[in-house]
Amino acid sequence: QCHQLALKAWTGPTGGSRDFGNGGSAIEVKTTAAKGLLTARIASERQLELIEQHLKRFLAMGQPQSLRLQPIQLKPWLADVVNLVRPACAHRGVDCRLEGGASSIVVDIDSEQLRQGLLNLLFNAIEAAGTSGVVSLEVDATDGTTLRMRICDTGPGVAKEMEPRLFEPFATDKPEGVGLGLAVTRQIVESHRGTIAYRRIGNRSCFEIMLPLQSIRSSDEVGEGSSTVEEVSA
Repeated sequence: QCHQLALKAWTGPTGGSRDFGNGGSAIEVKTTAAKGLLTARIASERQLELIEQHLKRFLAMGQPQSLRLQPIQLKPWLADVVNLVRPACAHRGVDCRLEGGASSIVVDIDSEQLRQGLLNLLFNAIEAAGTSGVVSLEVDATDGTTLRMRICDTGPGVAKEMEPRLFEPFATDKPEGVGLGLAVTRQIVESHRGTIAYRRIGNRSCFEIMLPLQSIRSSDEVGEGSSTVEEVSA
């Protein structure tokens, strides 16, 4: 299908060559079309990877999970997570924000697993926010004992009847939904000895992740051994 669309972008719907009256314009249009197709293909491949990861995590539910913990400086890591969803935000006309003071926080986490959990929440939030909506990822160290990450959107919120079952496998009110994303995210958070909860705050729907302080350090405390990977069973 990608090849067919590329051919149409190159030759036009009738199969003949396009005449734009300017050779430079023709090249520019063809290049833009090719870039658009490449971006769509990359996004599709990433979505398939996430679905595969969901299924693997689901099949592993109820079994002890191994974490590959390593110290991660939180602020650039979160910025990278948000950058992964910015194309989806731009496509849907959603304002995506990263807020909070986490410049010096280093946390021992399994970065791949926790990234997957946050992406699940962010993509759900983008879909719920809708055009001209706002999605924010907010982070702070609350009372000196806990790291809080909150993903909020300005959408209409979760239906009341869904709230008690929100984190159960296959619980969804979306016609095309599978209902695994939140269940997988909860397992990832709990394997980090954290908690996740949903609440409505003003006109925003928020998923709040709390991680214990013992896995958090200041960047000043991280020395040359910061690349150490520790494997633990959750």
